[in-house]
Amino acid sequence: AFDNRSGDASLDYLSHSLSTTVAEGLTATGVVEIAHESQDASAEQPGSGGGGGAAGRLQSALEAGASVLVTGSFHVRGDSLHIEARVLEVGGGDAVNIIPDESGPLANPSVAIGKMRSRVMGSLAARADPTIGSMARSHAPTYESYREYEIGTGLFGVRSQAAHNHFERALELDPEFTSAQLFKVATLMQLNRHTEADSLICVLRSDASAQHPQARLALDMFEARLKGDYERALRKTREMVRLAPNHYLGRWLLASVALRTNRPREVIAQIEWIREHGRETDLYMESWSYGGIANAYHMLGDYEGELRILEEAIERYPDLLWLRGRKVRALAALGRLDDIESVVEEAAASPASSGSLGSILLYAA
Repeated sequence: AFDNRSGDASLDYLSHSLSTTVAEGLTATGVVEIAHESQDASAEQPGSGGGGGAAGRLQSALEAGASVLVTGSFHVRGDSLHIEARVLEVGGGDAVNIIPDESGPLANPSVAIGKMRSRVMGSLAARADPTIGSMARSHAPTYESYREYEIGTGLFGVRSQAAHNHFERALELDPEFTSAQLFKVATLMQLNRHTEADSLICVLRSDASAQHPQARLALDMFEARLKGDYERALRKTREMVRLAPNHYLGRWLLASVALRTNRPREVIAQIEWIREHGRETDLYMESWSYGGIANAYHMLGDYEGELRILEEAIERYPDLLWLRGRKVRALAALGRLDDIESVVEEAAASPASSGSLGSILLYAA
């Protein structure tokens, strides 16, 4: 619900238009189901100070079984329409996001309404995304920016340049989208563009949009990795997981750094958590996690476990030839040399999106 605070009753129709447009947008994201408020809940409540009956709306949302409430207001300044919104947790009324102002010409209200629709859609899509976690509270990205980010995370670790391009596009659409900033740093490091990664870290250090505690810890970790200080990087990623145990990026980073510091059991613990809590989608960590946990099993000398994981991975990602290289390594450790020949032959006949036949032959050698 959006309250008319313009003082002009002729603009009351915008309340319905805003609510309907935002609801349609949220339905289109597929991440929420809409429970419309009752007429009684939308009325002014005594003592609400013109707040659009926030207490009544929260109660109505609670009774409807909703987990979040979208509410707000609009006013006119000169020839411009200004819209504000809040996305609230129904249980306690805490703000998921406060979207302070989206504006457009009063003569064409659809401009400001469209902007607010995108912000609310982005807010709830980010809230539901396990790669963003509590950082969604600090900034509501536009939905268009979020979609670019989502595509980028699906490519991350497999097609790094393509992932980088999508994170770049996300930041062109919304320069303050912290999670896209952090993934851009990580992708630059994967591409060995370390000077650019270091420069971006320095920029983000002074950027107010990247001052969330998890973001600061991630920047500390990236900086430590660039300097080769993996023990410090490990401490920072452990702190990230302690601070936000349900945040996927922190878990993935901890597994990555633990692998670099020869802590295979910690790698397995983090990746098993990711796999257990993962969504049914091609998130980047699903493909990388196979390689990470396979390396951990190899370090522990559990070559049968390594082989089991890799066979599962190859069935799911047949075009990732680097997984076949890991399989060759496991087979060699088990002394199954004839099977190595079969893997090399299969790889030679397989399409490749990541890795090469040459790298498999190096493993075999």
